Amino acid sequence: MIEDEQNFYDPFYIMFDNLSQHSLNTFYSFNTNQNPSRIDYIWVTENLFSETQECKIVNTTTINTDHRMLVYSIWSEDLIGKEVYKYDKMDGEQWELFQNDLNKYISNSEILKFNFNDKNNINHIWDKIKKGLVQASKNCIPIEKIKLTKS
Repeated sequence: MIEDEQNFYDPFYIMFDNLSQHSLNTFYSFNTNQNPSRIDYIWVTENLFSETQECKIVNTTTINTDHRMLVYSIWSEDLIGKEVYKYDKMDGEQWELFQNDLNKYISNSEILKFNFNDKNNINHIWDKIKKGLVQASKNCIPIEKIKLTKS
């Protein structure tokens, strides 16, 4: 299941756990011989789930469909922002930790075993290098989180 493998949550199931499973059905076939079922989902991370503002299933009247609409809204004030890496706060020891972290990632990901002359590998290799740089940066470089606010 996706929630076990990726730590995603089904907010509708959690928010409406006291209701019958039947009330979570989102698909009502135009063919009356077919039973209603739940085939529409929204999956969120724990961080997004903690910012839930509204979660509801709506019967649509303006759209001719055999699905009910899922409405999920979050408080976004705390979610929108940016991270600034404070390179100027790094000392020699921190740069060494960064280098060791990146070297460990490169060794474990086996990037050096790729064929760098194969054009098909270039994007894949770059994605792995970028992932390693981001991971090492988050682990070793001081970060300042800045909230973006409306002026």
